[in-house]
Amino acid sequence: MKTTQNISAESDYSGLIDIGGRRLYFECRGNGQPTVVMEAGSGGIDDTWLSIRDTAATFTHVCVYDRANRGRSDTVPKPRTANDMAADLAALLAHAPVAGPYVLVGHSFGGLVVRLFAAHHLHDVAGMVLIDATHPDQVARSANIWPPPEEETDAVRQLREWVTTIDTATHPEGINFEASLREVKEASMVRGLGSRPLVVLSRGTSIQCDYPALPPDLAAKLDAAWLDVQRDSGHLSMNGVHQIAKKSGHNIPGDEPGLVIETIRRIVDTVRTQL
Repeated sequence: MKTTQNISAESDYSGLIDIGGRRLYFECRGNGQPTVVMEAGSGGIDDTWLSIRDTAATFTHVCVYDRANRGRSDTVPKPRTANDMAADLAALLAHAPVAGPYVLVGHSFGGLVVRLFAAHHLHDVAGMVLIDATHPDQVARSANIWPPPEEETDAVRQLREWVTTIDTATHPEGINFEASLREVKEASMVRGLGSRPLVVLSRGTSIQCDYPALPPDLAAKLDAAWLDVQRDSGHLSMNGVHQIAKKSGHNIPGDEPGLVIETIRRIVDTVRTQL
């Protein structure tokens, strides 16, 4: 049963929501249904989405928040996994009078969180946008691409570590990356999105644009492997669409915010025909 905290279901709000002994910072703008909930990437906070949120709020109700250990939210013990974060999101939405079902938007690691939320609370999900989202098989599928450690350049080592690991001890959220990938993989074997609308946006520029010292052949193989897992994410729904953000690297919200807004509008419009 929802516990209301003096928030109008479709109005501007910013403040701390008690989710059962601790608080998460929550902020909403706009009005209308469905409500869009945005999930930032690893280490991100609510301001990741501000320009996108403010524009999307002109056509629907949009909410952002800070995960535990980030921004204005309370701290919790580490390590944490995507399952912990999905449970926090469920508690947050249960304690705030923001009516579902929701359109979930997840960037990078946030894609794992929204996928797990959907796996456990599918009835609360109306649609989804995954933005260059982490995939549970990305490490396994790239394992044979990397050169042996003794042959790695500094640029290759830095990229491999960024793509395949997170240092739990030093990460601001204390993310256990390997456990999070396992959680999403196991959940994905059980449940997808059915026919709910899904758009997967993936980067259009080569990883070599971010790491110019990479050997071209390695960059090409990594680009192909990333494209493969992004296409795979599109299969989470019978109405899934994969689209390439041609002008973007990994940070599509920053590189092409207009494309993200347009994509959210498409999903919102589709959901409204079903309400």
